Amino acid sequence: MKFRTPILGICTTFAVFLVPGISVLAQQPRDEATSRSVAYSPTRETIVQGSVLSYTENSSALPIGAHATIQTATGTVDVHLGPGSYLRANQFRLTPGDPVRFVGTLARRGKEAVFLARAAQSGSRAITIRTAQGFLLARNAPRASSKEQFGQAREAGPR
Repeated sequence: MKFRTPILGICTTFAVFLVPGISVLAQQPRDEATSRSVAYSPTRETIVQGSVLSYTENSSALPIGAHATIQTATGTVDVHLGPGSYLRANQFRLTPGDPVRFVGTLARRGKEAVFLARAAQSGSRAITIRTAQGFLLARNAPRASSKEQFGQAREAGPR
């Protein structure tokens, strides 16, 4: 019986500090890097095509990794291509002026949009970057893609 009081006191003290801490965490905005607003959505998969304006292998823009700015018929699109090392290991390169085609989904980063590429094609070169669910393949064995997968998504421009 004499052990209940100290344990009850510790539990009460723990609850007093824990509950306010949880409510503060719930009120804070979520970090954009982990927010579901930057998640891949297979149900909204589309195709974006145009020409490369610029390519950065190690961009610090979220989501971090390789980014290409693409000029489409309706405007420019920021395309995330996963880790640049994965593209390099698969000998997939983009240079300004290259005609390109991407299968993926448009995601929001606050007020900005980023196209999360699942597959990329430039000329006769093609690469799969993400699984059908949007998970990056960079940690798995390199995989080349076929041109047939580009017919599975509907044609669309930036939204």
